[in-house]
Amino acid sequence: MQSIEDPPKGVMKSLTEPIRRSVLRYLNAAETTTVDRLALIATGLSTHGEGQLATAADYRRTRIELHHVHLPQLEQAGLIEYDAKSREVAIDTFPEGLFALVDDADASEDRPGESGETQPAGPEFEADPVVAVPVSSLRGLIATVEHTQVPVQIFSPKPREEVVSQFINRNVQIDYEPLPSSLSPGFAVVDRDGALRFCHLDVLTSVDEPPTGEPWDDDTDRTAYRQFLGLFRNSPFATTDRTQLLATSREIEDRAWRAGQGELHAGFQSMSVFRSQAEPYRRLAEETGLDVQVYGRPDWTPFDSTDLGTVAVDDDDIGRVWFVLYRDPSGENSCALLAEERSPDEYFGFWTYDDRLVDRIVEYLDAAYTIAAE
Repeated sequence: MQSIEDPPKGVMKSLTEPIRRSVLRYLNAAETTTVDRLALIATGLSTHGEGQLATAADYRRTRIELHHVHLPQLEQAGLIEYDAKSREVAIDTFPEGLFALVDDADASEDRPGESGETQPAGPEFEADPVVAVPVSSLRGLIATVEHTQVPVQIFSPKPREEVVSQFINRNVQIDYEPLPSSLSPGFAVVDRDGALRFCHLDVLTSVDEPPTGEPWDDDTDRTAYRQFLGLFRNSPFATTDRTQLLATSREIEDRAWRAGQGELHAGFQSMSVFRSQAEPYRRLAEETGLDVQVYGRPDWTPFDSTDLGTVAVDDDDIGRVWFVLYRDPSGENSCALLAEERSPDEYFGFWTYDDRLVDRIVEYLDAAYTIAAE
């Protein structure tokens, strides 16, 4: 076995990039793999930075960089064997002491395993196809996503199926992929019709203690929860915890508050339930340019407000569905939550960032309940 007490310059140069150190750690356990697999691992590890996500575009960029830059340099340093034609990567033995150098290089980085820049947290997610059915009722729309399957791959040194919260485990297909312990804690890949999204495992557990602070509460950190919502949009969920519904509603209200314009529609099933949220909605209506409409069964009379519209109507759509929709004039931040109470305190529904779908839901509400509001 080679000694690396006085490592060649080529070896030291090969360790300057975090992505190459991740490649070496993975290969030390796997021995052989492919460029595609390494790109998947490196992209996932790039989410270990605070507030970071990665997408299919990051994966494609990483794969290109591995093929053209990182793997050839590692091969030139004599650390791997790379067949550029077959895209296969292999390693036989590592020089003694190599991983001491890798550890030193990792320690000099703020976040071990980071392999490059990723997208900041926020609403920027690739658009999903519009649900291709007419919106004739809220409950009917919820039924269209009931059988949606969401494949999730968990990359971790040990199986971690519990990281997928009960909030989103309906129709989620979980596969475990082992990682070397040196690449702990791991990451998750959510596959939505081939559009890959990568996240740190903590994102999947962010709903265990969801943020419920009001939109103007600057101390509320919604970063991880916002990422969670983006990853699982247009996916069915089931919950018996109103706190999770409130947290999702707060994220939508927060977008509306920050934008300060557009339409905010909220259904609380009954006006008596809305009573506890009356003050926050009064503020949303009076301190912004938002057009705010609240819906519910007529079991309590809300306060008079020239800025806040109320629709008190007794039917199954309004009485059984908790919904919050923000319609952004630009379409960039439009989003919606719909949840049907199918038995006492047991909700089933979905959330979406599809601006075209949000438009259609608002158009349905306007057509169905404008007369009732008047």
